[in-house]
Amino acid sequence: MYFNGAVNLSGNGIGAVLVSQDGKHFPIAIKLRFDCTNNVAEYEACVMGLQATIDMKVRKLEVYGDSALIIYQVKGEWQTKDPKIKAKSKPAYYFMIEEEPNGKPWYHDILLYIRTREFPSGVSKNERRMIRRLALGYFPSGEILYKRSFNGELLRCVDAK
Repeated sequence: MYFNGAVNLSGNGIGAVLVSQDGKHFPIAIKLRFDCTNNVAEYEACVMGLQATIDMKVRKLEVYGDSALIIYQVKGEWQTKDPKIKAKSKPAYYFMIEEEPNGKPWYHDILLYIRTREFPSGVSKNERRMIRRLALGYFPSGEILYKRSFNGELLRCVDAK
């Protein structure tokens, strides 16, 4: 099974091609009628291909695609044999707030601009422009600041506490 998913301005779509052992190809394509990320489209394509293989009563399945490696790793069927590649126990980069400067949350400047249309003292012209741009995606509700994601979900901004 080969599969792929894509999200672009024209819409969201997924596809899979099942290839039988005797070389016959069975293509499947579906247009998604909901907004999603590329990762969600990939997983939808994978699930759709797996559902098709179940419907066709396929006994042996080989998976190829962007997310195939993940499937094989989860099943424990693939691991690196290259001694130069080492596994890491934690992410290469993450953002963790341990201490906040001046006791203010990271989003203080954005919240100040949204509420008062004023900038903190001493910010440059470029910083003002950045705060204005960032503020477009956020809105306050009482003391809580939210960011609206591309699919309409509300993401709550949190501080170190």
